[in-house]
Amino acid sequence: MSAGIRHVALCDNVGTFPERLESAFPAAGLTGPWPLHVHCHLLFVDHRIVLVDTGAGPPWSPAASWFTRPGRLLAALAGDGLTPDDLTDVVLTHLHSDHVGWTVHGDPATPKPTFPNARHLVQRAELDRLTSGTPAQKALYDTHVRPLRDSGLVDVVDGFARPVPRLELRPSPGHTAGHQSVAVDLGEDTLLVSGDAFVHPRQVSSPEIAYTYEDDPIVAAATRREILAAAGHRRTLLAPAHFESTVALLELMPSRYAALAPRRMCAERQEQPRHEDP
Repeated sequence: MSAGIRHVALCDNVGTFPERLESAFPAAGLTGPWPLHVHCHLLFVDHRIVLVDTGAGPPWSPAASWFTRPGRLLAALAGDGLTPDDLTDVVLTHLHSDHVGWTVHGDPATPKPTFPNARHLVQRAELDRLTSGTPAQKALYDTHVRPLRDSGLVDVVDGFARPVPRLELRPSPGHTAGHQSVAVDLGEDTLLVSGDAFVHPRQVSSPEIAYTYEDDPIVAAATRREILAAAGHRRTLLAPAHFESTVALLELMPSRYAALAPRRMCAERQEQPRHEDP
């Protein structure tokens, strides 16, 4: 990483996705169980400490029920010498339950913001999607987003934004309408914390591969192609949420893209989720 910037991948949980690969990616030719890692990304950018996504969350959070053990994001932060009060910014790539779990903590009846000194950045389209969505989506808003807004901690973003020097929020829709990625300027390279723009490594070499839970598969594939095209002009380190590897170098290859030089995020034993409802 360049001077003044440090990136740490934090593992909140790891297990096996409740659906098999052939169900999650029906046209990809993939089979068998899908190892599911839930990662958050910590960015030290100059004098700011930025967390991208907050994992599956405490035991009562919806996504936490997928796993056989509690989420470990707070312990991972402590392992880096941080308390929740130290964070200055939290970027939410989107408002799915496995990305907003630790935005709050405490009693599920009266949840409190976990990071009380951080502004929480989320795209307006994503807020609109959640507040006008299904009963489950509205319930997630009430438990995990409303407490932030009531505390004045939410900064609503419309499109591209530069909330921190050398850090840009980039809309990357398709997985959800308001999905965003975080691009960090490393000088000659870019670090792209991509949320769920890519959810499986096969989508790097074949961006047209759709994931069952994309809101708009056509738009999602176009987003992946756009990211990969940019990587052909400027070397890009991809920091996804659910890969086993922490950062994969994207490099333009003859007629295709390849993920090169992956580094493992965590080597924990994968565990079977308790439930079968992702």
